[in-house]
Amino acid sequence: MFLTRTAAPSRWAVAFLVAGIAGCATMSPREPRSSLPPNAPSLATILTALGQNDEKVDHFRAEGVFTIQTPASDAVQRFHNSVVAFRRPADLYVAGRTRAGLLGIRLVHANNTMLLELPSEGRRELRRNPDTFLGIGPKLSPETLIRELFLSEGWAERGDGAVRMVAFDEARTTVVLEIGPRRRPRQRVEVTGPDWRVVKNELLQRGQVIATITKTDYCDVDGVAFPGVVKAMLPQEKIWMEFRLRSVSINAGVEARWFSIENDEGLP
Repeated sequence: MFLTRTAAPSRWAVAFLVAGIAGCATMSPREPRSSLPPNAPSLATILTALGQNDEKVDHFRAEGVFTIQTPASDAVQRFHNSVVAFRRPADLYVAGRTRAGLLGIRLVHANNTMLLELPSEGRRELRRNPDTFLGIGPKLSPETLIRELFLSEGWAERGDGAVRMVAFDEARTTVVLEIGPRRRPRQRVEVTGPDWRVVKNELLQRGQVIATITKTDYCDVDGVAFPGVVKAMLPQEKIWMEFRLRSVSINAGVEARWFSIENDEGLP
């Protein structure tokens, strides 16, 4: 039997091997990036379209049906004769009346103050500088929710990495955008083209969805693409709202006194 000697590796080979092992142990994999098809629209095109549409609106007034469900009442409350008014940046006025014309709900947000009135229940809640919607659930200010319900601000300024396109569905002509840090985005928005309108908006907190807003039935109102149906679901608070809007007036028909919480006279 013959024994053969194997040549010992050189010092350079050993050093190279050790360095390679150490490098593999410390090198972290790159964060995976979403792959978009080559025919995906440009992010700049989408943001420009969203911004140009929203910047045409300073305030609006609409009539319609307002529906709400809260933990305080298991029943769904629907007010068929409602007036909804919005004024930038995040002032909201909702007066919901029954078919008989009786005031069933008044919801006002202005100057960092929130008022909720339910006359039939003898309930009146006034909160200043609220950090939650209707006083329950995770921190989601009424200002944030109201702004995202109707008119998000600053689409044109949300470049420079603040907004990312993470998915494109060519068959449905829809794009998914994420806003905020890559690992923990604070918002996920679905828009549909080719005119690029928001159809779904998820507000996130630590990776959890704290509010989902959907917008459908878009129509042209004085050159503005405006949703006819806006819904909001706050799963942790167990709050659900729906606005079915008609007779929409853009930049007209809104009175400053509606947003005066102390004013109870002559309200629509």
